[in-house]
Amino acid sequence: MHCYSEKLNQNSFFGGNKQPYSGQAPELVLDTEAIRKWGFQRKSKKHFVSSMTDVFGEWVPRFWQHEILDGMFVAPNQIFQILTKRPEIMLSSMDEWLSCHGLDKLPLNIWTGTSIENRRTLEERSQFLSKIPALIRFWSVEPLLEDLGDITQYLNDVQLVIVGGESGPNSRPCHIEWINSIV
Repeated sequence: MHCYSEKLNQNSFFGGNKQPYSGQAPELVLDTEAIRKWGFQRKSKKHFVSSMTDVFGEWVPRFWQHEILDGMFVAPNQIFQILTKRPEIMLSSMDEWLSCHGLDKLPLNIWTGTSIENRRTLEERSQFLSKIPALIRFWSVEPLLEDLGDITQYLNDVQLVIVGGESGPNSRPCHIEWINSIV
């Protein structure tokens, strides 16, 4: 078990159900009331949307993804950070949503990101993220599992890079040289 959200799910202190991941997604519920409240929040803040799941997972209905984007659209004073391991689905869903709204780019308050763990995921995922018309695109390089090598060709496509190693028992190594090559 290496995903932080899976670890948190097994800890009831963080609201988890203490059930190991079975490979089957649990029954999902879209909290439309929470989405609706975004539009009424007066004080600006950053929201890490669905930090315990992937909004663009295959198990999430497309219309839910669009409903979440609609909620962000009507809350322009809030910043929404959406992180996915499936930027190809994010790109497709966002293209559909933009087309339905007659827009050519995402609102400024929607930041899109993808997880990067190694060179392979950098090459695979960054190509899709770079096509998303967002003001802020980011990588979450957590956990960094190997040296990414020369990343200069990719850096013009992102405005923010979050980097860190894995933590906790049985964590895999992360070398400071790998981090230094990114920052």
